[in-house]
This record gives sequence, structure tokens and C-alpha cells, in this order.
Amino acid sequence: MKSSLRLRMLAGTSLAGILILSLLGLSVYLAMRHALIRDFDDSLRIEAHLVAGMIDQDDARITFEFDPQQMPDFLSDSRHRFFEIWRSDGSVLARSPSLGNRDLMHGSIAQKTTEIELPNSHHGRAFTLPFKVFQQEQEDSKPRAAPQTVTILVAAEPVEVHRMLGLLAWLLMVLCSIAVIVMGVVLLRVVGQGLRPVTRLAGEIGSLRETDLSRRLSMAAVPTELAPIVEKLNGLLIRLDQAFAREKAFTADVSHELRTPLAGLRSTLEVCRSRPRDSAAYESALDDCLGITDRMEAMVQSLLLLARSDAGQVPIERRSVDLGQIVTESWALFQSRADRRGVTVVLELPSHCLAATDPEKLRIVLSNLLDNAVSYVDDGGRLRIGIHQNVVAATIEIANSGSQIAAEDASQLFDRFQRGDTARTDAGHCGLGLSISRRLITLLGGEIHIESAKGGEFLVCLKLPVTGPSAPEDSAI
Repeated sequence: MKSSLRLRMLAGTSLAGILILSLLGLSVYLAMRHALIRDFDDSLRIEAHLVAGMIDQDDARITFEFDPQQMPDFLSDSRHRFFEIWRSDGSVLARSPSLGNRDLMHGSIAQKTTEIELPNSHHGRAFTLPFKVFQQEQEDSKPRAAPQTVTILVAAEPVEVHRMLGLLAWLLMVLCSIAVIVMGVVLLRVVGQGLRPVTRLAGEIGSLRETDLSRRLSMAAVPTELAPIVEKLNGLLIRLDQAFAREKAFTADVSHELRTPLAGLRSTLEVCRSRPRDSAAYESALDDCLGITDRMEAMVQSLLLLARSDAGQVPIERRSVDLGQIVTESWALFQSRADRRGVTVVLELPSHCLAATDPEKLRIVLSNLLDNAVSYVDDGGRLRIGIHQNVVAATIEIANSGSQIAAEDASQLFDRFQRGDTARTDAGHCGLGLSISRRLITLLGGEIHIESAKGGEFLVCLKLPVTGPSAPEDSAI
């Protein structure tokens, strides 16, 4: 099931709004409840002191005179208000008319409001007031009795408080419900308005065709949150445009490179067919044709290797190999060509240098680089092959004198179908050797770079990770 960003935003904001409103309503309810209960408790305290004002002491006798006009709520239990007075010995001094013959639960906590169960089995609140009764002044000089202490308990059910709290709860629920509905409508419009740039961007992306890769998505009126996405998409379009341009150029280069040997092959065959020739002439023409087809086959193989490496379909089998031995074996194939041109060869190879690499892929790279070095070195020049090693990497250097490449143009030689000095290029070179070498070295986890000085030395450096004798023998990537 697809997840809708609109629904997720609406659900998230709505839930957050409902939670905030609920917390706000609950806070208002609790604050009002606390205020109402506090006011109710204050009324109990006042009534307790009113009851205390109706108690007198005459000598050792305590009397209580209830005034119904001052406290009419205590006449009947329908008002749910009660009081009871105890002497210090625990006997009852007086009860409110609403109590009748019933008793309140006598508490021992002084001047404290507590929860209590009323005689009508309802829950209420009660205030306990210990009160010391003072005897009135007498005209005679008789000694007065010591003041006695009574305990007054006033209790009531907060009916009005409960009614007001119930009304407040319903009012808050209605108001919060209305607020949630209004908030949902507003959020629906706000979220829809906020997602319009996404819809507009999706339409602009959908209008792109394979011929519009040079177009760029507009950054005008793009929200800050979408700006990185638009920038990444424009970067992707740039890379796609460049990739398609490279593919077009590559196709054109392949067509051109294959057209030249095919034209040579056709020309040789047409000349050979133009008139009868002796067997030696036919053999020479056939040899020329075979040479052309060999070069075409080599080019096709190189293109296939490049295509497979670009697609990640070239298997790499790493193992610990001796670089000096591989370089020596690879150079042996080109020694005779170097001797024929009078080239001085300097080999700087250590006796033991191990690296973690694929020996077959490394031989392809060395074959390409050594072939280029022998082909482009000047006659009677100098060719140097060396290996240098440190604790993390081994570097293979192949350098030849007589470079015709300027330093700023050296990196372009990695491009496909790029050649160096075309005036001295062997016919077998098609400009793919360095491209293949760089791709294979990258797959081997190494690096390759070129340094060149026109009229000086042309240097290719290969850097490969070093391994010890205990390296794994067949780790594939």
C-alpha cells in the first residue's frame, strides 16, 4: 500500500493538534476543579467558625444554641450539609437537624479538610475544627471554670461543584470538537497549498523526454526544503547528458576506427582482384588482409573488455603475487622490439615484492603500457621500468624518453581513442590501451596516473595495495 505524504502530514498535524487541545482542556478542567474545591473548602471553614460562635460555656456547662436563620442549609439532609460537635470526653454536644440521630465519622486531624463518607452514603468533604470555649465575663467575683475544648466537624457534599465541573467538561468537549473540525479543514487547505510545489515539480519532471536532457529544472519559487532535491535532479540530468554525449562520441569513434581498417581491407581486395597476379602477390595481399583483420579483432576485443568492465562483469580474483616476476615476464614479450630500435632499457626490480591483485588483469595492463612505451620511445632512447614499495602500497613506474605530450594534455590520454604522437604510432594502436588500463586498475583497487614533459620523459605510475605472504589466495570481488 502506497504511503501518501498528504495523509501523513494531515494525520500527524491533526494528532498533534488533538493532543495539544486535549492537554489544554484537561489543564483548564483541573485548574477550575482545584479552584472550586478550594472555594468549597473555604466555605466549610467559615461554617465551622459560625458553628463555633454558637457555643457558650456557663461555669462548667457547655451549651449550643442553633440559629436556623444563619445556617438554613443544615435543616434538611436534602442540602447534603451536616455538622456535629463532640465534647472532649467524646460525647456528642450537638448535631445538625439534617443529621437526625446519625453520626459523622469523627476525625482526629485538627483544622484539616478531608474526604469523608456522608450519612446518606455519598462522598463529601469535611473540615475539623478543635475549638476552646471561653466562659463569658461574670459580674460577681466567683472564680471561672477552666475553658473546655470541643471538636466541630462540618461536612457537605459538593453538589454544586460537581454540577459546575460537569458543565465545564461538556463545554470543553464541545469546544475542542469544534476546534478539531475547524483545524482539520484549515490543515487540509494548508497542506494542499504546501504540496503544490511538489505537484508542480512532478509535472515538470514528467514532461522531460530523452531528447530534453540538456534542460534543467527551474529553481524559481522552489521551497527551501525542495531545493536540495531539485539540485540533485539537475546534477543527475547533467551526468546523464554527459553520459549520452560520451556514448554518442564513442559510437562515432568506433564507426570511424572500424571504417579505416575496413576501407584498407576493401582497397587491398579490389587491387588484388583488378588483374591476374602471381601466387606471391596473392599471398602478400592475403597477409595484408590478415594483418588488418587481426587489428580489427584486437580492437573489437578491447571494446568488449571495456564494455564488460563498465558493466561490472569482469571477474577479479585477488591473490598474493610477486610483482617483479610479472613485470619481468611481461617485458620479455617486448625486449626484441626495443633491441631493434636501439633502446636502452633500465630495470629497477626488487627481488621480492608482493601485492594483492589479479595477475591476469595486471598482465593486460602491463602489456598495454609496455607496448605504448616501446612504440613511442625515440630511436636510441631510454626506457625505464621500476618497482618501489612501502608499507601500504607498491608502485610500478614505466617511463620512456622522447615524449611529445605536454603536461597539461597528459590526462586526456585516458579518453577512448586518444593517441599520443600519431606520426610514430604503430598501425596496431587504436587508442584504447590506457582507457582499459585505468578501468582494470580501478577494479583491482589501485590507482594510475601519467606525468609527461614534452621533449622529456613520459611516465606512467601504477599503485597497488601491498600484501604479505599470508594474504588470501583467492578472494573474489
